[in-house]
Amino acid sequence: MLRHGQKLIRSSCSSQRRLLSVGDSLPKVSVRKASPADEVFISPPATGRSILVGIPAAYSPSCSSSHIPGFISALPQLKKKGVERVDVVAVNDVFVMKAWQATFDGMTDDVSFYADQDGSWTRAAALEFDAAKVLGSKRCKRFAAIIDNGKVAKLFVEPDGTGMTVSTAENVLKEL
Repeated sequence: MLRHGQKLIRSSCSSQRRLLSVGDSLPKVSVRKASPADEVFISPPATGRSILVGIPAAYSPSCSSSHIPGFISALPQLKKKGVERVDVVAVNDVFVMKAWQATFDGMTDDVSFYADQDGSWTRAAALEFDAAKVLGSKRCKRFAAIIDNGKVAKLFVEPDGTGMTVSTAENVLKEL
């Protein structure tokens, strides 16, 4: 309890987050998949290979017209290289992610969409950037990661957070 004249001092120190890196497991921070109450972890297979794709915003032009469609189109080639599935994460609510997934009607059997509603997962992975001027809030940098046996094997983060140079399906395929 504070007495008269005492001040509550809050620390301005925050724990320094480290960028998700090769050899890391994915952050154990819950995201949403089917409903606001459906808290899950992005859990790649403990053995085997998957791809995790982070995007700045569902329904944005490049995410909708080329980035995610590129991974969906590349699924047969990815599977030939041992990829079991593709997971997509974005700082959006679960309703937006479910509706956006539905726009890829029938093409997403091996693609899961995760809503990082408050950006906690993205912050834990140190992949957050300030997109308030364009998207209204902080968002996930565009990235792709090859996950082998539950650990990040390769990580491709767009230098500006939004471009599509290193995180494309074509680039990931070359690296498998």
